Amino acid sequence: MRCLSSLLSTQEALEECRKIRLPEILKALIFLQIENEMPCFDPKDVIFVTNKWDTIVNEDDNDDSSDDESTKTWQELKRDIKENWSLVKEDNIFRLNLVEVSKKKSNRSTTEFFKFQKTLEVNIQKAENLRAVRHLGLLQDILKNVSKGLHARLELNNRTEEEQKHLAEQHRKKIDILTKNCIEVSYS
Repeated sequence: MRCLSSLLSTQEALEECRKIRLPEILKALIFLQIENEMPCFDPKDVIFVTNKWDTIVNEDDNDDSSDDESTKTWQELKRDIKENWSLVKEDNIFRLNLVEVSKKKSNRSTTEFFKFQKTLEVNIQKAENLRAVRHLGLLQDILKNVSKGLHARLELNNRTEEEQKHLAEQHRKKIDILTKNCIEVSYS
């Protein structure tokens, strides 16, 4: 993650991130999602924040070349992000210069920061809702299992003591067979 914090500090860091680190990080996220390690993660909601646009060094001090270099870098960066993360929404790629962000100033960085903040709030709310739905699903599964267990207990109480002993013996035999099969499989 080192390169993400210094993404535009130097051309070397930019090249390292674009060509090496960014694809590795994105692949790791995809694998975590595939393995269900991040069940509430939506790849379409990934946010990319770029910073330090004031550090782009230009050959000339001409304002036009500054915009050209900045625009060129921005276009390359967006293209690389889209190549490596095809599900990214362009609205989720932010171009900030945090030293310019202020509630008192009205500039491109401040506007972009507030847009980023709003997007982040929406994504947080969406993730919280997904987590709540997932947790409710887990609770529902637990309650179904508890209900089955209670129903089985009630059924067992309706049987005679002799029937209960016979049923318990059948279950012990099944458990012994399954245990034996598990041991055989683990040694083969």
